[in-house]
Amino acid sequence: MISNEQEKREAVKAIKTLNDVLALEIVGRNPLNEGRINKVRSDIRAELGAYLARKELGEEKE
Repeated sequence: MISNEQEKREAVKAIKTLNDVLALEIVGRNPLNEGRINKVRSDIRAELGAYLARKELGEEKE
């Protein structure tokens, strides 16, 4: 669970890295690898969304 700004920055960096991995075909054009990477990106985005929602509602300290 993302609980602070540092973790948020790391999550964004991780998504960008995964985007680069797919774009540069570092792991090849294997549908299984692409599916796994997309699942991880989706999970990170969901956590980011939850963190931002908690922050907006005042449930997270800055």
